[in-house]
Amino acid sequence: MNTLGKMAAFVSVVDNGSFSAAARTLGMSRSAISRQISTLEKAISTTLLIRTTRQIRLTPEGEAYYRRCQEVVELANQASRESSQRQHDIAGPLRVTAPMVSHRLMMPIIKDFSDVHPDVTIHLSYDDAYTDLVAAGIDVALRVGPTKDSTLRMRRLFAVQYAVCASPGYLRAYGQPKTPRDLANHRWITLSTLSNPHVRQFMKGGKRTNVRVKGALYVDTAIALRDALISGVGLSAFPLFYIKEELEKGQLIRLLSRWKVTESGFFILYPNQEFLPARTRAFINSVTGALAQK
Repeated sequence: MNTLGKMAAFVSVVDNGSFSAAARTLGMSRSAISRQISTLEKAISTTLLIRTTRQIRLTPEGEAYYRRCQEVVELANQASRESSQRQHDIAGPLRVTAPMVSHRLMMPIIKDFSDVHPDVTIHLSYDDAYTDLVAAGIDVALRVGPTKDSTLRMRRLFAVQYAVCASPGYLRAYGQPKTPRDLANHRWITLSTLSNPHVRQFMKGGKRTNVRVKGALYVDTAIALRDALISGVGLSAFPLFYIKEELEKGQLIRLLSRWKVTESGFFILYPNQEFLPARTRAFINSVTGALAQK
């Protein structure tokens, strides 16, 4: 038992008037309580209690020490109560990171969550890099693609389908690829945060084809990649859920539709800790409910 525990045992003995009553209150044996008080007296080189067969009595030093111990134990109990209350209150700061491609998905979710839980302050960072959540103090992360980080819990929310696309202007200037192999001769816009940005995999009829592309432009955010596509800088593979509007408006043209670009997944990640704050758990449930099996 640490010093605070010994102080609590001492206060309980005085408050209850006996070792036996204190033992019942604390759920310990009488002998264990007696040993804790003796150890405490040795640690501070002070006799706190006069023990007789019928009663215990505080020494003058013990009386002064008791008053201080009362304050310390009550402060510790108050801190525990407040911490437990905060753990269960859906309130306080919540740090969230998500990829740029998710901003159209996330804002309706955050709006609904904030309406229900107005006491939670969300700090949202759009970041396509795979930030270390624990080191950065992030509570929840949304990511395209899985992680091998064993310190995190991870759940796949939905499959991310990709499409190769380009602007009409680019296709007029450089022509349209007919097969995945043709991509090697085109200007490819590369997302630099990918683990292997120069190789893309395609499937058709159960057959896989790996194509090595040459980067004409490297960008570090999905929005920059989308803008580059619309501007006609080059072509690239992009998550379909993010560019539906651009495809419908004709700003982008889907290419190689008979081939399937290897899918990824949209994941929610959070630290692998036993006790998640209620605000974190509530946010995870909100995102999962809105996006799972989308």
